[in-house]
This record gives sequence, C-alpha cells and structure tokens, in this order.
Amino acid sequence: MTKAVGTNVEEEQGWEKKGMDEIIWLSRRMRTTTPEEKKKKKKKKKKKKKEEEEERDFVLRSANRSQ
Repeated sequence: MTKAVGTNVEEEQGWEKKGMDEIIWLSRRMRTTTPEEKKKKKKKKKKKKKEEEEERDFVLRSANRSQ
C-alpha cells in the first residue's frame, strides 16, 4: 500500500471504518420501518389478500355455473 505524504494509515482506515459504519447504519435504517409504514403495509397486504380471495371465489362460482 502506498502512503501519500502527510497522511496517517490509521487515520485512513478510521475514515474507511466510519464510512462502512454509516453504510451499515443506512442499510439498517432502510430495512426498519416506522409504525405508520407498518400500518400501511399491513393494510395493503390485507386489501390484496381480500381481492385475491374475492377473485378465487368468483372463479369457483363461474366453474360451478358452467357444470
């Protein structure tokens, strides 16, 4: 590893570590959700499940009619 004039190797590694910590923190922040986001997600999931259930029921009724 070449060393630039007037820099300290430990200092450079410290900056790299700080950068990695920041990246790790940001990635964790992106994974975690706020309570409001959780509610929205849950509501959306519930709505999607209900729509799928209605669609399945419709298909079953259509199949029963055609028999």
